[in-house]
Amino acid sequence: MGIEFVRPWAPVSEGKVAVALQRRLEFEVTPPHPLWGRQARVIGRSDANDDVVVAMPDGGFAIVHLVWGASPGDVRWPATSFFSSAEEISRAMAEWSREAGYLDEK
Repeated sequence: MGIEFVRPWAPVSEGKVAVALQRRLEFEVTPPHPLWGRQARVIGRSDANDDVVVAMPDGGFAIVHLVWGASPGDVRWPATSFFSSAEEISRAMAEWSREAGYLDEK
């Protein structure tokens, strides 16, 4: 199963937006941040805030809240939540969307 993006989450493909978000992630993630050295790749984003979805070569995923500060982050920032599977991160995004009022409760 692949990742299921629901509004306001969307995949990020090749192009200027993907490159800009990847560069920002690489600027903000520094030692000793838990993503440091994990070769995280931006694959999605939220249009509602500064969150991006990243994939790692080991099959894991994370939601990262970029801070857009003038200096790199630290161990706490950017805030990062880790997920072990596409199903797990899809559920987390859907839950966030539901709580924020983007999904109808039917």
